[in-house]
Amino acid sequence: MRTLGTVGALLGTVAIWTWVRLYPGPTVQAALDTYAPGLALGGFVPVGSPPYTLRIAPYLGYRDSTYQARGGLHDVGVEVNEHVDDGRPQVSRFARIAAVELRSPDARSTAVLEADLTRRLGHAELRCYVGGRTRWRSAFWSGWNGRGVQLQVARGPALELLPQPFDPVTGGALVRFGAERPTLANVQPEPC
Repeated sequence: MRTLGTVGALLGTVAIWTWVRLYPGPTVQAALDTYAPGLALGGFVPVGSPPYTLRIAPYLGYRDSTYQARGGLHDVGVEVNEHVDDGRPQVSRFARIAAVELRSPDARSTAVLEADLTRRLGHAELRCYVGGRTRWRSAFWSGWNGRGVQLQVARGPALELLPQPFDPVTGGALVRFGAERPTLANVQPEPC
């Protein structure tokens, strides 16, 4: 009986530690709730709960490519705190939400999103770089535990244009709530 209590206490401690480590703070969560309500950073994934139709996505966790958020954002991705292999993609029921990403389709939607995030979270740390075949501008709003919100805005092609998750010429962007502070390793920095 005592062993069960010890195991239960240990599991409870691990669950709390995991949540604390993944939780970027109330202001970041409030910003996320504006665009993707019900996806609690550090919490369990609400599979089967509207308005999402989450499907397992290798190397991420879950994705709903049909989701439409306010401001033109779409295609929600839910990164979990465990590896999801493409050979046998599955996610355990104990997986926690590590980050949530959404896509912005064009420069106008991106500008509205960035203005909203700046109003809610203050000024961002800005860095520009060439990564892969695209020029990028990265904005990062810091939260708790080295996590926050990262907005990666495509500034145009750096080399030959290859198919991208969004067209770099249009100013499309990827926003990640719960993102770790970017290190920008293995990229070429350039002036903004």
